Amino acid sequence: MSIYHVYAGISAIHYFGSSADVSGPNTPAGTFGTASVDYSTTLIGGELGYSITGIPLLTIRPQIGIGNASFSFGDASQSHLYLEPGVVGLINLGLLYVGADANVLVIPSVDQGLNDTKTYTSLTIHGQIGIRF
Repeated sequence: MSIYHVYAGISAIHYFGSSADVSGPNTPAGTFGTASVDYSTTLIGGELGYSITGIPLLTIRPQIGIGNASFSFGDASQSHLYLEPGVVGLINLGLLYVGADANVLVIPSVDQGLNDTKTYTSLTIHGQIGIRF
C-alpha cells in the first residue's frame, strides 16, 4: 500500500535450500556416522519504502525489510532477526505491474555451535508481477 509515496507492506519468502550429507558424532541420529540433512529458510516480515515517481510508467522504491528468518536443518530449527535494505523497480501497466528488486539480506548472530556465531550477508534478486488496487 502506498500513501503519499510511502510504501508499507508485508513479505513472506521461502528458500527451498538444499540437502547435504554430514558425518561425525553430531549427526541427527545422535551416533557417529553419516546422515542426510535438508536445509531451508523462511523469511516473514515487513517492508517500508518511499516511491520515486518522476519517469512515466516507472517507479523506483528504496526500501528496508525487517523480520524473522527461520532456518530448518534436519529436525532442528533456529529463528533470527533479518534486515534487508534494497531497491525495487516497477513498471506500471494500468492495473498490472511488473518489476524486480535487488536487496542485501543480513542475518546477524546465527549460532554455529560451540559458542560460535556468524553474520550471513547475501545479495537477493526477485522478480515481481502484481495487480494494483
